[in-house]
Amino acid sequence: MESLHFSTSVPYDLDFRNAVADKMQCTYNVLNIDYNKHHNHKDFWEFTIIVEGNIINYLNGEQFIYEKGTMFFLTCEDCHHIKRKGNSQIRYINLMVKKDLIIKYLSSISDDFLNYILKCPRNVILPNHIILSIENIVHKANMLTKNEYITHSNLIFSAIMLIVQHLYTLYIKPIEHKQEWQIKLASLIDTTEFLTCSTKDLCVLLNYSKAQLNRLFKEHFNLSPHDYLQEYKFTYAQNILILTNEKIIDIATKIGYKNLSQFNVIFKRKFNITPGEYRKKNKN
Repeated sequence: MESLHFSTSVPYDLDFRNAVADKMQCTYNVLNIDYNKHHNHKDFWEFTIIVEGNIINYLNGEQFIYEKGTMFFLTCEDCHHIKRKGNSQIRYINLMVKKDLIIKYLSSISDDFLNYILKCPRNVILPNHIILSIENIVHKANMLTKNEYITHSNLIFSAIMLIVQHLYTLYIKPIEHKQEWQIKLASLIDTTEFLTCSTKDLCVLLNYSKAQLNRLFKEHFNLSPHDYLQEYKFTYAQNILILTNEKIIDIATKIGYKNLSQFNVIFKRKFNITPGEYRKKNKN
């Protein structure tokens, strides 16, 4: 069985890896291959997000099948290898963090959190907006030069923090103080259908009149339901424009716009730039 050290997981050429490994706390890889060597992680934890395809994770003698959108993590005590399920393409992001740093961070959040993390299921479906945020962080890290490489450690740790905060909210943070509509809204945001929701749809799903919903959203978000939905949808559109080569009409359709001209007009009104110009500018 192979035992991976943190230094062997740092991208770029080998000489550069060895030169900077001791200065790094976090790093990352974006991969599209099977990793058939059974291994453990001697001095780091690894968080993996599947962004394309389905993956089989052979973990501690058991087999787990994970779909797109799943995050799974491993500690130094785990042994595993992974391969794709079937013949489909796969792509996944590995976020690596030194053991001492992640244990210190988990312990600082809550006395019970570290113990719970070690006992809880090692996989969870991440909400779309968290995956998009992580992809955006990795995209920024990819733009760094070798000379800037060491400074990206905090950038990657911010992606790990998004995952940890979601796990804390999911498993530890009590939700009893939240009103029923807030709990329902949180569950709706995690679905692809939310991207095409209108204010009328939201009224039906949350079982409130338009006037009631306006009052609640103004009170809690300082936004009308319409503006809240637009903020969410167009943040999603911004990320997809940067991170993929999807046609703009397809992105518009995903967030509920059948008319490309209307999407273009609203996008330019919000960001003072057309979707095509935004993609070209940010991809460059």
